[in-house]
Amino acid sequence: MRWIPPRSLTERERWARENRWVAGLYFGLLFSAFMTIWYASMWPGWLAVLAGLLTWPATCVAFAVGIRRRWGQRADPDRYPVPTRKRPWTRASDGLLLFGLVFCIAGGLLWGLGTVTGGENLLVGSVVTVGCVWMGVTAWAERRRRASENEPPEERAR
Repeated sequence: MRWIPPRSLTERERWARENRWVAGLYFGLLFSAFMTIWYASMWPGWLAVLAGLLTWPATCVAFAVGIRRRWGQRADPDRYPVPTRKRPWTRASDGLLLFGLVFCIAGGLLWGLGTVTGGENLLVGSVVTVGCVWMGVTAWAERRRRASENEPPEERAR
């Protein structure tokens, strides 16, 4: 068992499948740290830290089980290209892409409006809005790519 993930995305994906509990541990740690910061913007410090610590094991287990069951991936994902930084959703299922697109549009609009009207912290709202835009644009581009791959050749020529 390797405790340190490799740097390349291809090797990291293979490493996560082989060491899913370690990958879940790292993901849970990162997720709980972000959630603790978010909770701290709304709750007292000790309650935010407690909620972040409780988030860690739950996220760790969910991530490890998700890797094992390949939640959110296409059927037979090894037939498709390895995800890259430029095209991160190559192995994601169509349903996950649609959910991500709808979630990002709604979340980006709500967080963006909250940031503009002053209801949200400017830094947190900006980071979330930029993340939603990035995820939404890449999911939309992947859905378009798949739709053009499934078109008959005579339709593509138009």
